[in-house]
Amino acid sequence: MLLLAFGWEWSGEMSDGATKEFSAVGAVAISSATGGPEMGKTDCVVMCTTLPAGADAAALAKTLVGERLAACVTTRPGIRSVYRWRGAIEEDEEQQVLIKTTADRVESLGDRIRELHPYEVPELLVLPVIGGDGAYLEWVRACTADGAP
Repeated sequence: MLLLAFGWEWSGEMSDGATKEFSAVGAVAISSATGGPEMGKTDCVVMCTTLPAGADAAALAKTLVGERLAACVTTRPGIRSVYRWRGAIEEDEEQQVLIKTTADRVESLGDRIRELHPYEVPELLVLPVIGGDGAYLEWVRACTADGAP
């Protein structure tokens, strides 16, 4: 069993002038029953994007997995985003999309998402995977490899 611990703190001024402070501490346990943990920087990454609430996230997911740009795409409807766009503060219902892939697929994946995405400037964030179950990470690599069945 591998235990990953984390913590963060934030302090900032809210729009009403009040100062707010937030903190969180937590831990995640990873079972080694299916191949053991793989720690340290891996070649696997998670790319994050969002889609409008009414967009066909399943179609995007199937395209990315079908083209071996992603091993798995997880969609989460019903999120709310607040952001600044063209000088105004906007608020929209969206869907969060988490894409599991490898670092060598990031450029092609980003290009493909920009081709398919309805937004002028889509969110494309790449988060490094610093550890995980070895069997799962190997599966991600196999699913995104050129010429894999």
